[in-house]
Amino acid sequence: MIRPGETLRTPRMSLQFFDGAEDRGVNIWRRWYNAHVLPRRLGEPIEPTVVFADNGGGVEWQEANEQQQLDSIREVAENFENVNLWWIDAGWYPCRGKDGKRDWTLTGSWYPDPERFPNGLAPIGKACDEAGMDLLVWFEPERIRPGLKLAVEHPEWMLKRNDPEVENMLLDLTNPDCFQWICETFVKLFNESGIKCYPAGLQLEPLLHWRDNEPDDRKGMLENLYVQAIPRLLGLPADERARPVDRLLRLRRPPQRPGDHAPLGAPAPDRLRLRLPPHQPGVPAHPV
Repeated sequence: MIRPGETLRTPRMSLQFFDGAEDRGVNIWRRWYNAHVLPRRLGEPIEPTVVFADNGGGVEWQEANEQQQLDSIREVAENFENVNLWWIDAGWYPCRGKDGKRDWTLTGSWYPDPERFPNGLAPIGKACDEAGMDLLVWFEPERIRPGLKLAVEHPEWMLKRNDPEVENMLLDLTNPDCFQWICETFVKLFNESGIKCYPAGLQLEPLLHWRDNEPDDRKGMLENLYVQAIPRLLGLPADERARPVDRLLRLRRPPQRPGDHAPLGAPAPDRLRLRLPPHQPGVPAHPV
């Protein structure tokens, strides 16, 4: 059942027909992919990005802090040229569990951990600007853990599984108040911190969260509306929202590292590398 004012969006697919061997078909696909799917900057293909990061030791960025990040940015700026991006991954937010230990998987508090970043991320963003680098900060807005501030204050925004053993909740992007909150919260943080690049992760399969929260006469509708919200969350204008969502995500966020499709350092399947031009095998990281 579709309610008044709702729109149901059907999937779109790209079909390619060609004559000849598989190699010719792959090359035709890659030419189309590069010309019409990958993003461009001022009309020109985006150059490869030189990325540096330092998590301060430990798991993910759980042990990173303001001074450690500033020292590392300064060291990179003094010793390397043409670095484009400084990467801060999961764990920069408050993430202490009940045992007092930090755990980056405790997502849902989208502000810098005041214990480690007492001045927020603004000093790091400023240091990146001065070093000629853009600041990238990892987010996972949809996954929320029980007991966190957002879950307590807005339980009506949480899509829960019917399985009591599943703790992860899904933030309901189809709720207008929730969607407005997340947009305002992120835009404010981006502006205050100087964040230039937004990689969004999702460490759960959302399908069962959708199904468990759909009435029998609306099966698939929550999923459909949720998927429609993604382009709006990315800030896409209305004329671009009509494009297929998977291509929209490629337009706004092509793979930044091999881990987007395969474990870091592990070679991706040859067929995957052939069909996704920006995707290459991993290169292990080394200390500066």
